[in-house]
Amino acid sequence: MELMREHTEIASGAQLRFRAVPVDGVRKGLRLEEAYWDALAELATDLGVKPGQLISRYAAQYGENGNVTAAVRLGVLEGLREREMQRQATMSLQAIIGMVAGCPTAAFALSGGKKVLTYNPPFLSFLQARLSHLSPEALAAGLKLQLDIPFGALMSRLRNEPQTPVSAGYVIATNDRILRGRLNAVLANAVGEGAIIGYLAG
Repeated sequence: MELMREHTEIASGAQLRFRAVPVDGVRKGLRLEEAYWDALAELATDLGVKPGQLISRYAAQYGENGNVTAAVRLGVLEGLREREMQRQATMSLQAIIGMVAGCPTAAFALSGGKKVLTYNPPFLSFLQARLSHLSPEALAAGLKLQLDIPFGALMSRLRNEPQTPVSAGYVIATNDRILRGRLNAVLANAVGEGAIIGYLAG
């Protein structure tokens, strides 16, 4: 019964539907599969525009040969791909925050843009113990962190052997103070530029 319902839903999504949509002030008739019409409506809602406006955008981006229908199909697929990548990035960041927060020792997450994504209370306590003249707000705002291994090279090593931590030296600078030490880096996210979690070893 469940298999029959899934087959019916797939067949329904594959059916061609003709609709007249206002595009740049002119109503254009397009014949697309129902699944594409549904996805187009969802993407338009996400972007806060009307389906016709999104069709115009896709036609301008992908309709070099004048085939608006093909341009819409390509645009919808690209839009869904981008939305899925954003969803994965959001889920990945939430997971990274959870892993760092759950660590009982000082830890932080660093992105490919050398941005500190998050850190845990033990990491903040580590800094406060050594930079007691600064408030937590000042520490967070003025924190600069560098590794003695280029981030790209570090990510390459971790991607090749994700089960093996990499030991690296770090430099934490804030205003007039510099802290140096060692950490163990592990792969946190291999998507795009990637991200690492650093566990301070000293």
